[in-house]
Amino acid sequence: MGQTVGKWFYHVVRLITALWFIYAGLEFFLLPGHQRLGLVPASRDFTIALIASGLFTWIKAIEAVVGFTILMNRMMPLSIIALIPISFVVVYYNWVLEPHRGTYIAGGLTLFCTVYLTWSWRAYFWPLLTFKGAPHHDLKPHFTTIHSRGETDT
Repeated sequence: MGQTVGKWFYHVVRLITALWFIYAGLEFFLLPGHQRLGLVPASRDFTIALIASGLFTWIKAIEAVVGFTILMNRMMPLSIIALIPISFVVVYYNWVLEPHRGTYIAGGLTLFCTVYLTWSWRAYFWPLLTFKGAPHHDLKPHFTTIHSRGETDT
């Protein structure tokens, strides 16, 4: 994929993901009682249990915040780390708890967007795969490998 096409594709995927998560997060707060509970017993029970436990409110708030940070293209590695478990639940809900053609598409798009954004920011995640590292026991930040602009030391 060419540099320019790749850059545009990244921004399209980022904007779709951001708007989707902002909508999904804010809908719960702005339109109370409008939350889709599910059409089959498993998805309905799952959603009702999340709402009753209070966890659903936190999930929706995180969805909205992550959507806004992705929309602004800020704190992307942290946003992606928060996006991954939410996307996993969305895919599971759509593919396992309430499977039909529409939810397969929604789950697939969620999975694709999450994987693509994660891959686009992969340089920030490779250090997390360190098998055996050494802790720093001082209070210095130690930001020597990856800089805030994305370039790395070589």
